[in-house]
Amino acid sequence: YAKYADAVSRVGVDVIELPPAKAREKYPQFVFGETEGVLVDRTAGLIAARDTISGLIDHLRTRSHLRDQTAVLAIDAESDPIRVTTNEDVVLAERVIVTAGPWVARLLPEASGGLRVARQTVGYIELEGDPLLSQLGRFPVWGHFGEEGSMSFYGLPEYGRPGIKVARHVIWNRSDDPDAIPKTPDPDAIEDLKAFVDAHFTLSIKRFVDTEFCHYTNTVTEDFILDHLPGNERLVVGAGFSGHGFKFGPVTGRILADLALDGHCELPEFVSARNRFRFKGGNDS
Repeated sequence: YAKYADAVSRVGVDVIELPPAKAREKYPQFVFGETEGVLVDRTAGLIAARDTISGLIDHLRTRSHLRDQTAVLAIDAESDPIRVTTNEDVVLAERVIVTAGPWVARLLPEASGGLRVARQTVGYIELEGDPLLSQLGRFPVWGHFGEEGSMSFYGLPEYGRPGIKVARHVIWNRSDDPDAIPKTPDPDAIEDLKAFVDAHFTLSIKRFVDTEFCHYTNTVTEDFILDHLPGNERLVVGAGFSGHGFKFGPVTGRILADLALDGHCELPEFVSARNRFRFKGGNDS
């Protein structure tokens, strides 16, 4: 707890520290049993991801040529211009930005070192008691930091679909195929989520509403990769977002566009962390 409190204070995040008793008054949905303390980020919020993406797509349709349902099969980064083979045709481009998520290593094997894909099982759970306690404004966006030195579980209030969102944050010791999605969730993963809710929530589970899968593409350090493909200034890669890519979309989009068009990015936040966001040698990418 102390190291997280120190980290957020050093970077100037608007966070207050609450002892467990005070945290239970503010958020009665949680037990806050063995914790040393609770950090409340007063800048935090919820982004409606589906609505945001839909709005961005509508915006792009009026300003660019957007190709839906078109699979990229291969990228020849050595050709000039770069050849992008799709299931429909071949596209030639002077500059290419690749943000292919868990498929980036398949399209660019030379960029695969150190990238690992971890499938996440996400649960949606209806709780007993007052339904308002599960709603946005009463129920926080939360993360639980466990003994592994990273966030172990996280969740969101009920929004846009029934049930609060609860998931384990899996980043290590996995190498999953993003195309081999199970037809049904792993019963052990479901029991894992239920056990966490039973142990850390004051409200009992009324019903397990639904599950879904998502994939993290992780680097060893959890740092992003925002860089030119090694030895190729014409192709830029955004990868390894370790489950955090969406919320950083505006700034990562700016960085990738600058790298592709200008060859460099002078955004202060990127400059200060540039060495962390670059391809590394060996298996430390």
